[in-house]
Amino acid sequence: METKYEIKTIKVKVKLREGALPALTSPERVVETVREIYKDLDADQEHFVILTLNTKNEVEGFKVVASGMMDQVAVDMKLLFRSAILLGAAGIIVVHNHPSGHPEPSAEDKGLTRIIREASNLLNIRFLDHIVIGDRNFFSFMQRGLI
Repeated sequence: METKYEIKTIKVKVKLREGALPALTSPERVVETVREIYKDLDADQEHFVILTLNTKNEVEGFKVVASGMMDQVAVDMKLLFRSAILLGAAGIIVVHNHPSGHPEPSAEDKGLTRIIREASNLLNIRFLDHIVIGDRNFFSFMQRGLI
């Protein structure tokens, strides 16, 4: 008996303007891009998304790697980096939401960021940012000098 495993990973070309891939040059650009992804996700849960980027920081794909509860989400590093590798990522940005609307990162968010940074270094994949989005604002670990 043969067993097949199928991995559903999304490869997309995200366009913000006709004919242009978004080069994610700022956290604001990232938030603008991922808000489109989050429109289709339940707003009362935390969702953890990976954006995969090429060498020009253009979005090549994304995957919702975890969905959780109202105040937490468990991220499996194997799933996160499997998605990055399968999508051929030169770099990654990770994003998750806080349903409370307040994007201030928790101690767990900070610890997770450290682990992702260490794993990215081992795999030679650039880790550009971890962004927490709230209702109207966001928190960028890169912008705050925490990456």
